[in-house]
Amino acid sequence: MRGATHKPGTPPQPPSRLRQLGWLLAIWTASVLSLGVVAWLMRLLMKLAGLTTSA
Repeated sequence: MRGATHKPGTPPQPPSRLRQLGWLLAIWTASVLSLGVVAWLMRLLMKLAGLTTSA
C-alpha cells in the first residue's frame, strides 16, 4: 500500500489537503453524474409509460 510505510512508533502522516480536495471533487462529480443518470432513466421510463410533458 502506497504511503503506508513509516517508522515504527511514529504516527502515520495525515493525507495532504490536495489529496483530500481531490477525493472531495471525485466523490461530488460521481454523485452528480449518478443523479443525472437516475433522472434520465426516470424520464425514459415515464416516456415509455406514455407520461409526457407539453413543452
